[in-house]
Amino acid sequence: MMDTKATVWNLVNGTKEIGSTASKSRLRDLQTSPRGDCFATASEDGTARVWSFEPVQPLSPPLIHKSAVLSVSFSSDENLLVTACADGTALIWVITYMAHNRPIPD
Repeated sequence: MMDTKATVWNLVNGTKEIGSTASKSRLRDLQTSPRGDCFATASEDGTARVWSFEPVQPLSPPLIHKSAVLSVSFSSDENLLVTACADGTALIWVITYMAHNRPIPD
């Protein structure tokens, strides 16, 4: 079975929070930001994405890669997201506005 969703649960009361992430293919990794206010997903469809927890919604458009994204990692200041791909590439994305739950400037 292919897992294409990451669902956010409230561990205090055991309920499922509203919203979940969705991908066209299997999720390979999920990392919470250092402050814990957002998270990033890596997917076999060649995308990574930054999400908010409350409400669960995308903070970024899909970050497009040439091959499956195997892992994601935030910098300690949450300004960068590093992605590692199946083809051996690693990319560094500036995500300052996404990780701080602010809209991306024009």
